[in-house]
Amino acid sequence: MIARQMKCNNPEEREKNIEKGVTFAKAALDLDAMDGQSWAVLGNAHFSTFFNIKQHPRTLKQAISAYDTAEKDPIAKNFPDLHYNRAVVYKYEEDYPKCFSSLDESIRLDPGWEAPQQKKNCLVKYLSSCQDLVNHKGRLKTKKIHQFMNTLDEKMSSKASSVYVLKSGASLSYIPFSQLELGVNKDKVVRGMVVCGVHNEENVPFTFCLIDSAGTCVCVTLYNLAEGRGVIIGDEIVILEPCVHQVNFTYQTHSFNFLSIRLLNPLLMIRNGKQVTPDYMAGSQFSTFTVNA
Repeated sequence: MIARQMKCNNPEEREKNIEKGVTFAKAALDLDAMDGQSWAVLGNAHFSTFFNIKQHPRTLKQAISAYDTAEKDPIAKNFPDLHYNRAVVYKYEEDYPKCFSSLDESIRLDPGWEAPQQKKNCLVKYLSSCQDLVNHKGRLKTKKIHQFMNTLDEKMSSKASSVYVLKSGASLSYIPFSQLELGVNKDKVVRGMVVCGVHNEENVPFTFCLIDSAGTCVCVTLYNLAEGRGVIIGDEIVILEPCVHQVNFTYQTHSFNFLSIRLLNPLLMIRNGKQVTPDYMAGSQFSTFTVNA
């Protein structure tokens, strides 16, 4: 943990410190494989690796697995920060029901700790905004929405616009939002226009809503976006092989049900006919907590 928090002069040094953190956490488990606190530290180390070194979904799974193992320790399972940190991972995975469950457990264990309650309130507000803006197509005027739909329809009616050709020569087929399947839509591509941004107090992910030529509206969560970059209302956005999931659950008095495209890599996005450049990429910022007993 100390290695990951040391001041770094450059990204390479930070990467080395994070890797040391993983190594130290594993070494501690070699001494006592049943120590829940060491498993929790390993979970934090994996999460740090995901954000700062290589954003592979497997790393998030490793973090969750470490937190789950830590919870088996009768002492560690009562650490509110364990459940809070796991909630942070679930939020990034957009597994919102499990995120809320972990936050509630953290609050139960330490009712006076403000961080999990604040995160829960922010998440409810954020998801409620997503739901409202998807339902009402960004709350744009009907005339503006029809203008966007007509612009998209003209492009989609062209035979040349039925496919997107990669530099490799491979072709991806355009499909409307209504034909999107859950998971990665391999060899498919979607086109829409931005109708709104969604306010997120934590800044990550950068969130906006798109409509297609049929007027179907979806939410897009964009990660690893450099500061100062983004999209604005009226931008035409093309997303390659979109990864889709349905946000559909009820929490307390709040019900959510909307389609979301999760985009980890901004380079899979074309904005206004131009491929997004590497300077759009940035590492996400995150924090984990340790509550001193």
